[in-house]
Amino acid sequence: MSTLFGTSQLENFKASLDARSKASVASVIERITEIKKRGGKVMVVTGSGPNIHEGVTTLIAELIRVGIVDAVSTSSAVISHEMAGSLDRVFRVDAKALGMDMEKMPRGTSLSSPA
Repeated sequence: MSTLFGTSQLENFKASLDARSKASVASVIERITEIKKRGGKVMVVTGSGPNIHEGVTTLIAELIRVGIVDAVSTSSAVISHEMAGSLDRVFRVDAKALGMDMEKMPRGTSLSSPA
């Protein structure tokens, strides 16, 4: 089995899944494929914390590089500490302007222009 782009690791992971998980993965792949075929965009929305580290963010960056993921919404910590070296453009947006519940947002209101 080829190891190019982690193929053997992906196949081993897939083989370790139970039937329900395999069906879920297949469904997601089908839905993303259909969206991309229609010219749609795919966005990853993820938080931060110990479960989001270089491995996950590197995977997301690679999915951007190959054209599967078009955008990422995440915390500023993930952007500055994990993904900054692999992203072409980073935008900080005003949560209030997006209608987000400000009680649940981090403190601070400064905004920067798109990089």
